[in-house]
Amino acid sequence: MPYEYPDRCRDPWQTAAMPPEPKSWTIKHFSLASQAGVPTLLRRLADLLDQQPGIEIQDVVLHDEVSADGDWWSATVYFHEPSP
Repeated sequence: MPYEYPDRCRDPWQTAAMPPEPKSWTIKHFSLASQAGVPTLLRRLADLLDQQPGIEIQDVVLHDEVSADGDWWSATVYFHEPSP
């Protein structure tokens, strides 16, 4: 017998309402880096994001670069600014 989706989810690909279309498709970004480790970097990132209410985050990329001084972690956030 095929699986029956609940009424609220008849279309399995529809998971949430789409946000309104932005006036510009330009994605902005910023990056942070830290040699103090991932937890410290993520806390700093969360603090910065808390200061930017309304931005729509598209992607967050975490990267590790090995150097002679040890691991340097960085995070890049890609986002849209809120529409006026």
